[in-house]
Amino acid sequence: MFLFLTWIFTIFMILVWWFFIIAKINFYKFRDYSAYIVPSTKILTVILIILTFFWYYEVYRYSQTNEKTKTVQESAVNEVY
Repeated sequence: MFLFLTWIFTIFMILVWWFFIIAKINFYKFRDYSAYIVPSTKILTVILIILTFFWYYEVYRYSQTNEKTKTVQESAVNEVY
């Protein structure tokens, strides 16, 4: 499950970062018009890096907390009335 979730998240993050890099290239064409373009893209880059690592950690934590499902025999034997 961990590998599956990691690959799904990696593909999603590749799309997000690809979109961000294309947008950054286009924003930098107009950096002479505003002084806020360069600092805002740097802040957005840091936020994306932090969120990427945070969500990789969340995927790891989610995949480690899955409990094993019990079989019918195990649940019938372990029940106490």
